[in-house]
Amino acid sequence: MWMWHRSQFCSPDIKDKKIDKEEQEKEMKKVMLTAVAAAMLALPSVAGAVCVKAGYVDRVTTIPGNGNSAIYVRTGSTAAFTYSAITKDAKLIDAALTAVTSRTRVQIKGSAAICPTRGTIRNAGTLQYLILAP
Repeated sequence: MWMWHRSQFCSPDIKDKKIDKEEQEKEMKKVMLTAVAAAMLALPSVAGAVCVKAGYVDRVTTIPGNGNSAIYVRTGSTAAFTYSAITKDAKLIDAALTAVTSRTRVQIKGSAAICPTRGTIRNAGTLQYLILAP
């Protein structure tokens, strides 16, 4: 039995263009899949590398000189625990003191790998940022 193939009806130029287009589409798919896979692999390490909490600054313990100051954030008014983060940055300490006196809601980001779930004072690590009224 004799079968016809579409390439028998096309000129060589048209057939070559179709092959080139198909190869380009395959390459583009490979690039897209590689980019998606790389992004998926990177996300868990970034997402789990910090402790972010929102609440009210309960108190600030300041230490003069080069010592670390501690900022304590309570996530709710009835919460029996606080998250503490340490810093030497005067701007972060000033922002925390402002939040204490004005009872402004804040969001903190600490360097702890995960936010602890036990204890009355939970260590969030070194303070990376403090946002007033998030």
